[in-house]
Amino acid sequence: MRSNRTSLRRNRIALRPQLPQTVVLQTSPPHKLDVWLPRLANFTQVGLLLLTAGGFYFTVLPLYQKALLDEAFARKEVELKQVTASLEAKYAKLRGVAVRGFIINADADCSGFGEVLRKAPDQKVDRAKAFTIDVKKCLIDYEAKSANLSELRTDDRTFFRTEVAKVADKIVNLQSNAAASYSRADEDINDANMEAYAGKREFSARMLKFLAQHMKMTPEQIAARKRLDAVEELRAQRVDSYWSAFRTELHSLNKLKWPIQTH
Repeated sequence: MRSNRTSLRRNRIALRPQLPQTVVLQTSPPHKLDVWLPRLANFTQVGLLLLTAGGFYFTVLPLYQKALLDEAFARKEVELKQVTASLEAKYAKLRGVAVRGFIINADADCSGFGEVLRKAPDQKVDRAKAFTIDVKKCLIDYEAKSANLSELRTDDRTFFRTEVAKVADKIVNLQSNAAASYSRADEDINDANMEAYAGKREFSARMLKFLAQHMKMTPEQIAARKRLDAVEELRAQRVDSYWSAFRTELHSLNKLKWPIQTH
């Protein structure tokens, strides 16, 4: 029974129509679209890749490099500001030292007080010489020959020279008024103030008292001597007042508002 079934299957297979081999192997050629569409897809992918790479190279990379440069520039700008501020602070100190040096030197010689300092204790000082000094010329000459002031910037030096001339004009006016006051000292001493001014010259007052007791000086002689002492004291005070005013004006140069530097 089983063998009959096997034979029947074989007969059926044998009875199937057999096609020619040429018919089985031959197929229709693919359409051009089927060929080029995959190729175009590949080309598109390659193009997109190139565009992405080009976009990165020509846009993203330059922007990144620019950001790095901006950051580096900002750091350098901060460093430059710090260095500039430090240099300005040091220059301001140098300028202050130069101005103070000028004031110290000009104060003694242009006021006439330097001559007093250079005199020996036993030498008589003619304080009236303070009123014969050409103050403006003296101050301008000191400014011109000052080695320290030569370190100043051109704008600062010009500004300082102008301010020195202004201060000199004020001092000249003070000097003129003080000289006139000095000349009136003899007229300004009277019986009401003579004792007060004469008494301030303690050594002279003691000497006068000694002379009055032992040398038999008359009241008129004593009064005349007291008057001379009082006049000298008043004159000395007026010269000292001039020197004080001179010094105040000259030291005002320490408080100048310097022009702002533009770079």
